[in-house]
Amino acid sequence: MLLVSQKVPSLLIKWFYAASALVATAYGTTFLLPQLMRDMGGGDADAGLALAATAVTTIAVVLLSGHITDRLGRMRSVAIACVLVAASQWLFARASAPGVATIFAGGVLGVGWGLFYSLGPVVLSQITPPDIRIKVFVFHSVFIMAGFGLAPVIAEVLAQQGASMAQIFALFGGCCLLGGIIFARIRKDVEGVSHEDKSAPSALSVSALGSVVSSRAFLLVLMGFLGASVFAAVTNFQTVVAGENGFSYGSYFIAYTAAVVGFRLGFDRIFGKLPSYVSITALLAIMISSTAILTFFLGSEGYYIAAAILFGIGYGGSYPVIKALCANEARLGLLPQTLQLFGLGYFIGVFGFPYVASQVLALSGVSGLMGVALAMGVLELLIGLGLLLTAKRGIGFDAPSAPR
Repeated sequence: MLLVSQKVPSLLIKWFYAASALVATAYGTTFLLPQLMRDMGGGDADAGLALAATAVTTIAVVLLSGHITDRLGRMRSVAIACVLVAASQWLFARASAPGVATIFAGGVLGVGWGLFYSLGPVVLSQITPPDIRIKVFVFHSVFIMAGFGLAPVIAEVLAQQGASMAQIFALFGGCCLLGGIIFARIRKDVEGVSHEDKSAPSALSVSALGSVVSSRAFLLVLMGFLGASVFAAVTNFQTVVAGENGFSYGSYFIAYTAAVVGFRLGFDRIFGKLPSYVSITALLAIMISSTAILTFFLGSEGYYIAAAILFGIGYGGSYPVIKALCANEARLGLLPQTLQLFGLGYFIGVFGFPYVASQVLALSGVSGLMGVALAMGVLELLIGLGLLLTAKRGIGFDAPSAPR
């Protein structure tokens, strides 16, 4: 049994994890959009338009999430977000042709997913003490990845049994709704153990933004943005990397996913005893070694698979730890705003950097793109080293701090 703390029942955390996995299946369906569009008589460009709407509304709602939760409450907002994600799946399923309907569905998905993804970590931070936050965030990320990683696999099995893409999207909409029902059901239990100061605003005001930017936590926000950009550069164009070298990109993603899930499950045994900033720098060094292989040493498929495994360990292991440290470094009373900014940086990296990466790819080819990813990874590592060298006892994760 996962022992969270004397105050927070482990069963409550398990329900939170399960609901998160159900909602994350909708993120996995974004990989199925090209096929859904083709079934409607459209093409990949139509899927791109729907995802562009998702990107715009995701970033917009993350900026407004504090204002929303100030009015509705955090757990109620999470439950509503799940309903919106479910609605997006049903809108995709009911669309008869690509166009306004699918673009609108993509926009609804962005609102729901952005709200859910940015608020979930805030809720977890407010029901767990700082000294176990990394472990809780790592396990939460495992369930998120299981949700969106298994969705395409389940979809393929169902399609082989004769299910249409529309039916598959409708099914995953039901999964998201079930997740929302679970969040609604545990809302009062979560609020009962939360150490949130309900009188403190969550909105990302100009003054709150200034306070976050001037804090150590903002360096972790930058690290989250840089990591997300490296992730986008490496994974979004993996079909190009594989195609130029005659490799199978499917093998890359299988190795990457297995490494992420396996390492996160074993994180506590492998890195759990190390000081957190030491763990971060070690994991980022592993991530950099992966991008170095993709840049300079991609001579065989063995190296290609090794790069996938190292990237899964390095990026997949470091991301939830950086997010947890960002929560722990947040200034008193500014935890929601700090994590909102972290989520914003992440989504800008994931959704925005692919455009920059595509331009680099067009001008400098695969080696140029991987070189840019390598440079950004090195910059992220340097920031991590700076935080490690300037950390003082009693600051950050390595020593328990007051609830934020």
